[in-house]
Amino acid sequence: MYGWAHTDESLVRMVRAGYTEVPLDDFFDVEVERRGHIRRMALEGLSLRSEGLPGGECEAEASVHVTVWSIGFAVWRVTMCGDDVRLPSHAAREWIAGLHALEHELPDGPVAEWRLRLDDREHVVRGNVRRLFDYLGFAAHEFMLDRPIDPDLLHRWSYTGAAARQRASELVDSGENAYIHPATFGTHMELLWTDARRVGPDPSRWAPGLMGFAEDSELESYTMDESHGRYWWFMREFQSLSVSVVQDDEMRPRNGVYEQFRVQLIEYLALRRGVLRSIQRETLRVAAERAPLARSRVSEWLWLMSVAMDEYVLAGWQAARFERMKVCFQQAASLRDMTTLESQVRLNIEAFQGRLDAESDRAGVAAAVLFGIVAATALVPGGQVAARSVLGLDGTFEDFPFSHPLAYLALTAGLLAVMALVGWGLLRRVRWLRPPRPDRGQGRLRRTRTLLTRAPAGRSLNSGRRDRG
Repeated sequence: MYGWAHTDESLVRMVRAGYTEVPLDDFFDVEVERRGHIRRMALEGLSLRSEGLPGGECEAEASVHVTVWSIGFAVWRVTMCGDDVRLPSHAAREWIAGLHALEHELPDGPVAEWRLRLDDREHVVRGNVRRLFDYLGFAAHEFMLDRPIDPDLLHRWSYTGAAARQRASELVDSGENAYIHPATFGTHMELLWTDARRVGPDPSRWAPGLMGFAEDSELESYTMDESHGRYWWFMREFQSLSVSVVQDDEMRPRNGVYEQFRVQLIEYLALRRGVLRSIQRETLRVAAERAPLARSRVSEWLWLMSVAMDEYVLAGWQAARFERMKVCFQQAASLRDMTTLESQVRLNIEAFQGRLDAESDRAGVAAAVLFGIVAATALVPGGQVAARSVLGLDGTFEDFPFSHPLAYLALTAGLLAVMALVGWGLLRRVRWLRPPRPDRGQGRLRRTRTLLTRAPAGRSLNSGRRDRG
């Protein structure tokens, strides 16, 4: 969103609407925190009531966390905690698996109702979690632009997926937003035990079964992390699940989750994917529709890529974790390598940049031709003087073109031919890449070797002074 590009103003309006700012907990680099490039907001007090889901009825509390980036992108997370949920032990598995129904459009029968408070008003959103995301996103967009939020309009814009996409298209067409489609990671679940003996043998056998629906290509779950029988982390393309053994005094969630650093890694991954997917869709649209492309648009993509792909924004420990995460993605057969999308987007941008450079070269050639014509016209008077002196032609300087038309035309054509030959030679030269001459730079290398020569013991590089160090 363009409105997110100024995080200070965004935070003020979000706080006014009911959000609160929460710390980043040293997840990002100190310069990022000092300059406020990335901020985190939270909205508490959400509630969910559902009926007819595969796991049965559900009533749970929830919270919303938003990671706002100054480049104009934001990551939204809705978190439900099972502390207040009381279910028979034999139904816990079905209830956990049934929550995945909230990821998809609900058919007739099941009902999911979300209640939240924004701008001192209670709001009710009905539908799966995507309907909630659309509702919250459109509401945020309204108060980002300092416009009052109307629940009826928000319901109309977010009632169905088609309605949400239509509204997003309208925002892009009006110039208020830059991109239409969001990029969603999916779900993450945390299962915690206080007794390792109750976890059961080899969670890799039973834990992936709780990860919900998946396509055939996503059924394989890859073990991202496993730590001495106390922690397991499994991941599919758009799903994640962790199993932890913790002490009673460790049962304190931060930012709505217990494994906050790993969850924030997933959010950072979603942020990178969001930027890349947005640019990828735009490059595909421009190519498929043969649409004109401004150089400023390509520059914007390059700026976004340079920021979103620069991992300096992560603190040291988190950057190390992210490196292990990238290695796991490269090794897993069912996970798309996160660097592949980045490479594809870079190739698309380079293709457009190459075409723009080619057009600039053509314009440069045309400008050079025009400049040559002007230069030749300016050189003709000097050529007239030389021709009159060499050939001994009579007549005044002003009457030379009329007194001796053939000489004047030959002189003009000769100057143009010389410039054309010079230009043609230069164009032929830039068509080929030539290796540097073997002797090029030898003098510089000799000077470099001299500077790097170790001074004798007790002597400085200046022969006139003793080395006191």
